[in-house]
Parts: sequence; structure tokens; C-alpha cells
Amino acid sequence: MKLLCFRSRRQSIVIAANQGGLEKQASYGLLALFSTVVMRENRDVKKHDSHAGKVRKTEGHARRQAAKRDEILAAAKKVFFVKGYARASMDDIQQIVGGSKLTLYRYFPSKEALYAEIVHEVANQMVPGSESEFTNDLIADIRALGKRYVSTLLLPETLELFRGVIAEAPHFPELGPLFFKNGPGRLMESLEKRFQIANESGEWKIPRSSLAAEHFAGMLRTNIHWKALIVGHIASEREINSCVEEAIQTLLHGSVSS
Repeated sequence: MKLLCFRSRRQSIVIAANQGGLEKQASYGLLALFSTVVMRENRDVKKHDSHAGKVRKTEGHARRQAAKRDEILAAAKKVFFVKGYARASMDDIQQIVGGSKLTLYRYFPSKEALYAEIVHEVANQMVPGSESEFTNDLIADIRALGKRYVSTLLLPETLELFRGVIAEAPHFPELGPLFFKNGPGRLMESLEKRFQIANESGEWKIPRSSLAAEHFAGMLRTNIHWKALIVGHIASEREINSCVEEAIQTLLHGSVSS
């Protein structure tokens, strides 16, 4: 008995055949079988490489799309905040971004859609994270929320957006609710959740948590926001901290600190 053995990359094929006439016949059969195995392996490798190439190509395309979208939004902010919504045009934005207007409209079908996305993006900066970021310290939590909210309100782009939303609300009624939901509305939702946690744990007793959240949000704005919005005075960090601390004192103790 003579042993004939061929080994591919993944498996070995062993055929035993009698010496003589059967040996040659077995060899031919073995070669044919070996060729089939190798061809299948090569085909599988090509399929794997092709799939990996498609995945890389898709990921690269997604990154390029995201980068282009961010570029368009950055250009749109400059145009809208300088010219205002009414005087701005898609042509102005396309001149900054470059490329064809068709590309611009592929990302944002209208000036309204582009402006609404900017409203959504800027308003989202006002309130950090989610309930999972709360600690066991109510005062520390609402202090962090308050500082973040007031500081974002005083950013130049937020002030310009606030003015624009007020000016365009009669002609673009979707803007007001969109801005409120993602900005002040989210702040009040976060505050209400934190007050409820404090009530349930016995940390503090804050009756009517929803109304308390509205009052606290209102105290945070006070004259700091109006002075920045109308007069152009931007509060210092010390003034912001003082505003937040006085709001906390009024909320929890019913009066401002002495």
C-alpha cells in the first residue's frame, strides 16, 4: 500500500491506493480533488477581501459625508449670524463651502432645513448629558446645570440665534418650539428629574418639582441674559457664579443670601 498526500492551507487530503494500475488512477483523482479544494479556498479569500474592501469604502464615505455636513453647518452659522435669516441665502453659503449648489441641497434641501439644524445644534449645547450624570449632591448637580446653561446663553452664537428665532418666529413658526424644546425645555426636564430624585431619596423636599424647575430656570436668566441680548454686556464668570448661587439659595431657602 502506498500513501499519497497533498496538503492545502487548511486541510490535508490523504488517499491510500494499491500499487500498480490503481496508483496512477488514484493520483489523477487526488489531483483533481486537490485542485477543487484550492479553487474553493481562493474563491473564499476573494469574497472575504471584497467584503472587507466594501466595509472600508462605506466607512470612508460616511466620514467624508459627516465632514462635509459639518463644513456646511459652520459656513451657514457665519452667514446667518452676520446677515440674519431673512437676508441670508443658500448662494452665500455655497460660496463659502465651494462645490456645486446641488451638493449643498443634497445635505440640506432648503434654507429653512439648514437653519432649523443650526437651532437644534446650538440649543443642544445648553444642557449637558443625561440623568446618568447626576451625583448624590443636589446642590452640586443644579449648580453645574445652572452654570452650563447661563454660560451657553451668553455665547455670541447663542445670542445671535436667540435674536434670530424671535425675529423669524412669525414667518417660521417651527423655529420657536424647536429652540425651546432643545434648550430651555431640556434644562427644565433635567431639573425636574433631579428634584424628583431628591424628593424620593429624602435628600431635599421640593414640592411641585415641575413648577420649581420653571422658576429656577427663570431665575438663572434674570438681567444677565437681557443685558447681553439687548445692551451687549457679557457677564463675567464671577457674575455668572453669583447668579447661579442666588438662584439656588432662593430655590432651597426661599430668599437670596445676605
